[in-house]
Amino acid sequence: MISDRYADFLMRAAGQGRGRILPVVAMVALLLSGCGAPAPGDQATPDDHAGTRVQPDQAAASHEHPVAAPDEGESLLAIMQRLNTDMTGLSQALWMEDWSVMTARAAAIANHAPIAATEIERIHAILGEEMHAFEEVDEAVHTAAVRMHQSAEARDLQDFLAAFSDVQQGCVSCHTSFRDRLRTVTP
Repeated sequence: MISDRYADFLMRAAGQGRGRILPVVAMVALLLSGCGAPAPGDQATPDDHAGTRVQPDQAAASHEHPVAAPDEGESLLAIMQRLNTDMTGLSQALWMEDWSVMTARAAAIANHAPIAATEIERIHAILGEEMHAFEEVDEAVHTAAVRMHQSAEARDLQDFLAAFSDVQQGCVSCHTSFRDRLRTVTP
């Protein structure tokens, strides 16, 4: 059950009250409709590559992603599948105002495993000169995810929702621009 404070905030954010909130809720539902719910007992956990991560306070200042060691990193598909689970779990926690789960899921999103070097080579071979645009979108989403995690830790709902929106917009933008060309599995 969402709190009255959160419902009021959503209505103000939508700009017009209850009559205008439905399109916002419908858009969120549409974005999440393709996402599978996490399995029962599924928990957001830091990945095994936490030592290679840029920490949230460093990420905001450096705007750099770590490079996976030659024998580390994951495929883009594996990373996206885990992010899907974490974004779905984060959305569920948001509706319940479960700040501990929101914080854990936001941390998992901000600190996802690096892309394997061989996968980066594959992506670069496909995108060519567009690789820079891909990296820019990736960095924008990462920066927003770090902000989202920091906002969850601070229990700042307005900042959290702004960062959450930036993450969603960045994800959809990247998927629209690059996903079809980078797929390794046919839908």
